[in-house]
Amino acid sequence: MAPLTMLEEYCNWGLAQVESERWRQALQIANQVAMNQFLELNTILQHLKVVVELMVKNKVAPGIALQFVSNIKKFQREIGKS
Repeated sequence: MAPLTMLEEYCNWGLAQVESERWRQALQIANQVAMNQFLELNTILQHLKVVVELMVKNKVAPGIALQFVSNIKKFQREIGKS
């Protein structure tokens, strides 16, 4: 099996951050949109507004879309420590 991409690692990390099943389900939609659109973390960071709009257009709740793009730097800091 191929190693996880950084996007897949980020999606898994994001799911691990939430305890509410409702939020996890909403975040799964954002994860799926990101995967389906072949987004890459640095591209997302460079085009935050475009990615949020794309996600919302693809049925991701606005708050979840904002959370998805805003947590990338936190994720990068955390994995940088390991």
